[in-house]
Amino acid sequence: MEAFRTNRSWISVPSLFLIASLQFTQLSVRAGGQNWPQWRGPNSQGVSEEKGFAFEWSSTRNIQWKASIPGRGHSSPIVWGERVFLTTGIEGPVQLGFKSVKHTDAGGKEFNHQDSVGADRLHSLKLLCLDLETGRVLWEQTAYEGRVFDNRHKRNTYVSSTPITDGRHVYAYFGSEGLYCYDVSGKS
Repeated sequence: MEAFRTNRSWISVPSLFLIASLQFTQLSVRAGGQNWPQWRGPNSQGVSEEKGFAFEWSSTRNIQWKASIPGRGHSSPIVWGERVFLTTGIEGPVQLGFKSVKHTDAGGKEFNHQDSVGADRLHSLKLLCLDLETGRVLWEQTAYEGRVFDNRHKRNTYVSSTPITDGRHVYAYFGSEGLYCYDVSGKS
């Protein structure tokens, strides 16, 4: 996964379809005082009051910084002040004997969806904090490491819920693997 900042916004790849809701500017964070503390922004509407966003970019055009992020995640990044918070999950090797919880249909017959995967591996679920100006990783916390409770869809990850912040604490939810809280400096 890669996160990058354009000259007027920043993006977490592969979530490019969220471009419109993830446009952040240095002005909105500093001068306007508007933070983006949760999914879809300060009012949960996916709307920024800022103007003048770049809607075209490439690997060299309108990019302020890039940061390589290990693993995969489908959550959206959030911004508070000069910090960008995002989550990622790193999938480890297959572990013999690991499998998901048993699922049954209405008749009590065991059911396994053909597109379910993941419970047979170790996972590392992380919360990262990046500097808004440079993309430098300020801190990284492993919230959960180990066996997961259940499978996931093969196109999803265990990192789908967007973190939230009140400016003092950052909360990251990883489904059955738990809800985690850190202060903005990364201490639990």
